[in-house]
Amino acid sequence: YRTLRSDGAAGGSRAGRRAWRRQGRHRSGRRTGWIQGRRGSGCCGRRCSSRTIRPVRSGVRLGVDVGSVRIGVARCDDAGLLATPLVTISRGPGDLDQLGALAVQHLAIEFVVGLPLTMDGQVGPAATGVEAFVAELAQLAPCPVRLVDERLTTVTATRALRSAGRSSRTSRQIVDQQAAVEILQGALDRERAAGAPPGRCVKVDR
Repeated sequence: YRTLRSDGAAGGSRAGRRAWRRQGRHRSGRRTGWIQGRRGSGCCGRRCSSRTIRPVRSGVRLGVDVGSVRIGVARCDDAGLLATPLVTISRGPGDLDQLGALAVQHLAIEFVVGLPLTMDGQVGPAATGVEAFVAELAQLAPCPVRLVDERLTTVTATRALRSAGRSSRTSRQIVDQQAAVEILQGALDRERAAGAPPGRCVKVDR
């Protein structure tokens, strides 16, 4: 028993069904929506960049730019999408305690600290000083501490503030926070692109 459609195509046979699909596919000169949905190769029925986006760990991170005089701190949202300025801490006695208190206050899952390597990727005096600082921070912090490459982040932060109309004199307290934003946002973007956190975690001897 076979039924005939209004166009004469057989609805009950395999050949008839194929003819009906071909007609529906080219009826308007392009593939119809249900044909596109069967492709299953992306959100719009074709290959698109959304398939390459990898998930980022959920949770607040605190980005840290360690300077000789000040420490800039930034934070991201719980989804790990956007880094924003948070606070500037004076370097000296009590700075580690303030960072630890911020981690508790914001329920941070980790610190992301910039490591100022030289342009050829070597560990110079500045990076050695930061490594010594994060070694102490890792011992006291309530969450892990991660080191990431921060080359040129301060320069980028200064240029961003200048383009926003801020002078170097009035933006000294803010440039450290902006540098921390650059560090944290770069880490988030690299994690999203690679599917794994960048840099390395600081080992803790307990």
